[in-house]
Amino acid sequence: MTPLLLSAALLATTTAILVAPTSTAQEGAPPPPPPAPTTAATPAAAAWLDVDGAALAPGKLPTSTAEDARKAFELLRAAPRAKLADPYPLQGFDLRVDLRYRGAEGARNDLPDARWQWLAPDHLRLSTGRKRELLRGPKGDWLVDSSRTPTELIELGVAREHKEDRRALDEGLALARTVASLFDLRALRLRRVAGATAPTCPNEALTARAGELAWLLVETPDLALPPEAERRPSDMVRALLGYDRALGLVEQAQLAELRAGEAGGPPSAAAPTLHVALRDHRLVDGILVPHHFAVHGIGPQGKLRAEAGMDGYLRGASLKPAFAPEQFTPGQLAPEGAGAGGTEARTPPGKPGKEGG
Repeated sequence: MTPLLLSAALLATTTAILVAPTSTAQEGAPPPPPPAPTTAATPAAAAWLDVDGAALAPGKLPTSTAEDARKAFELLRAAPRAKLADPYPLQGFDLRVDLRYRGAEGARNDLPDARWQWLAPDHLRLSTGRKRELLRGPKGDWLVDSSRTPTELIELGVAREHKEDRRALDEGLALARTVASLFDLRALRLRRVAGATAPTCPNEALTARAGELAWLLVETPDLALPPEAERRPSDMVRALLGYDRALGLVEQAQLAELRAGEAGGPPSAAAPTLHVALRDHRLVDGILVPHHFAVHGIGPQGKLRAEAGMDGYLRGASLKPAFAPEQFTPGQLAPEGAGAGGTEARTPPGKPGKEGG
């Protein structure tokens, strides 16, 4: 089954950083979330310095960052929180999403009402909305299949057949923690922040809108790209963020791996791996969050696909759900959160988004 694609930084900070699907999970199991960004310094990330040669630190812009880039970065950080009267730490979330995947050969897979629930520090529930879910809680890791009578509860051990399910939970939990760490853009370690021009976009509609946006370049090790066959995950990402000049809300983002230079030379950016389009920002617990997103990945020709490989609507969300640890144990009902104190977005069935983003 096609992996679940969700956006941690997108939903927490609307920085427009969405990451892409990982490997395919076993048939019928909840699709795994994307590869998780992390703010913990890895050996590879620790080797990077900022453009001025200083060590990377959360929220520290390089000293040489131009004033207009500093102002743009602060605008992007503050814009989603403009209506938030009382700032709060993120201790959990409940997201309900209608997803549509499109294969390069025209195949389509709809996941209505997929769900992702997290309670700090390490409780997680991933569901496709098809009566099968993955669960991590006080009693360990489980696959819950409520399509059977009685409901089948499978504890996920170390056997090979459980490998993808455990990986989905590991990545989902790491990604959830990243949502918390990226609740404010100042949590990012920043190699470079600079003004930029609009990049080449996957299709004409995105190109036209990109020309109307302002763009900011951000280089950070705290975002992740989808791993490719026979290539290690990137440890530094170059993100181009296109934002509304007046509102500061990100509408497009394009991500590429930043590769270290050889023999001490300057780093270089690889071809873009993802292009994300975001629309319909609405308040969720005081934060403006895009409720429609479309993700353009790499097609068979090695270029960004003109048609979105995945798009979806955020049906409901809460960034302050009233979860308890015991709700993340087998036999317990899924904790309710999205729509209660957050937002409830009703969309026509079978229409998760326009073609092509």
